[in-house]
Amino acid sequence: MWQTRRLETPWFRTGWAVSITTNCDPELPGFNRYNFVRQGEIDPALKLNADGIYFDSMEWNWHHDLNYNEDHFAFTDYPLTFSAAVGKPAIWNLVSEFEFMKKISDEMHSQGKLAMGNGHGWNPFVASNLDLFGAELSWYSTGDHNVTALDFKRIISFQKPIVFLLNEGLNDKAFTDSPYTGYEVYFEKMMAYGFFPSFFSVDASNDPYWQDKKKIENGRPFFKKYIPLIKEISAAGWEPVTAARTTAEGVRIERFGDEKEFYFTVRNNGSADKACSLTIDLEALKIKGMFSANEIVTGKTALISSNRVTVDVPSGRTRVIKIVSK
Repeated sequence: MWQTRRLETPWFRTGWAVSITTNCDPELPGFNRYNFVRQGEIDPALKLNADGIYFDSMEWNWHHDLNYNEDHFAFTDYPLTFSAAVGKPAIWNLVSEFEFMKKISDEMHSQGKLAMGNGHGWNPFVASNLDLFGAELSWYSTGDHNVTALDFKRIISFQKPIVFLLNEGLNDKAFTDSPYTGYEVYFEKMMAYGFFPSFFSVDASNDPYWQDKKKIENGRPFFKKYIPLIKEISAAGWEPVTAARTTAEGVRIERFGDEKEFYFTVRNNGSADKACSLTIDLEALKIKGMFSANEIVTGKTALISSNRVTVDVPSGRTRVIKIVSK
C-alpha cells in the first residue's frame, strides 16, 4: 500500500507535486531512503566542510503516516503503534525519521559539528537530537506562538537556542508603517522565553525579508536593541524553576541564570499596564547579602524592598530584570 499526497507549494517549479512516503530507517537492508539522502545531500555537504546538517520540515505531513509493512518491523528500534482505523500494528513514521536524525546527529556530534532542524510544534522527541531548532509562524494566528505553544517549545528545548521566522504578516502595517510597533511586540514576546526572532517570507519561498533593503533598514534599530539582550539572557541558561512569583494577573515570569547573576523576564499578557511586584526566593537563589536589580530593556533601576522587586510592564510587553548578588 502506497501513501501519497498532493502538495501545492511555491518552491516546486509547477507549483505542485506528488509526495510518496518512504521509510528512512538507516537499518533497513539494501539501498533505502536513508542511503539516498545520505549520498545525494548529506555527504556532499560534509565534503564542503559544512559545520553541520539541517533537517527541514520535521513535523510537516509525513510524521502523520503509519507504515504497515511487516518486513520493516524487525528493524525499528522503538515499539510499534496500532491503527484502530485499519486494525493493524504499524511503525509510526516519525519513529523512522527520529532514527534517521539520531544517526546523523550522533555522527555530527562525534565530529564536533552541529545538528539543526526546522518545523516543530507539538512533538517533544526530536529535540533530543538537535543543538538548535526553529519554527516559522504567522503574525495573524497565535496558535503557534500563544502561551501554551511557547511554554512547550521552551520546555522541550531546555537551554538549547530556538529561532523563529515570521512569515505571514511580515508585510503588515505593524512592520511597514512608522513607528513599526510590530517589531517591539514580536521581539519582546520572543525575548520573554529567550527565543531569537527573525523573518523569512510570506509564502516561505518568494520575496524574502532579507533581500528587501527597506525592510532591513526599518528593522535594523530593533535588531540592534533586542538581539544582544536575548543573547545575554539566553547564554545565562533558562531555568525551569523561577524562584520568583507575582500576584499580578496575566503576568508570566521566566528565569535565566543560576549563580550570582540572574535574569527574570516579566511578560505582561494582560490588557492593562501593570506595576509588577516580584517576590524572589533569596534562599533558593543563594543570595545571602545585598543585590542590585536593573531593568535592562529600558535601562532603569528597579525598585527593591527586601526580597521584592517592582517593575512597570506595559500591556503586551516584556521587561527583563537583571539581578546581581553583591
